[in-house]
This record gives sequence, structure tokens and C-alpha cells, in this order.
Amino acid sequence: MDQGSQDCSKLPELKLDAKQAQGFLAFYKTLPRDPRAVRFFDRRDYYTAHGENATFIAKTFYHTTTALRQLGMDLMAFLV
Repeated sequence: MDQGSQDCSKLPELKLDAKQAQGFLAFYKTLPRDPRAVRFFDRRDYYTAHGENATFIAKTFYHTTTALRQLGMDLMAFLV
């Protein structure tokens, strides 16, 4: 089985409570936009990508957006 068809239920969960998620989203929105960069965030046991980066990775690597999850009330996409 290739990586692109990996079962999404086997992906780790992002372990943030509501306050932590809100703080991360506020921090993320302050980062300068660079269309040439893909940002990964080190969560010790795994990495995450967020927003447009997550969508790009999901479509390019997984060839589907079913691996995407939503974070916060504004529903920013993220990938674990």
C-alpha cells in the first residue's frame, strides 16, 4: 500500500484544548505569508501543517483532502 492511500483514521490527533488552539491560531495569523515556503510545526511526536500548506500537502502527497482536519471556530484546515 502506498503512503497516498494511508487510512486517515491512523493519523495522530492534534492535542490542543480550545485555549491552546485559539493561541496557536492567533500566532499562525501573525506569520508573514511566503508562497515559496511550506511550513511544518514540530509537535514532538509528529509534525503538522496548517492552512494552505495543509491543503497543498494533502492534494500533492495523499491525492485527497480527506486527511485534512479543522482547527478553531474559523475552521482552518490542518494536517497531522
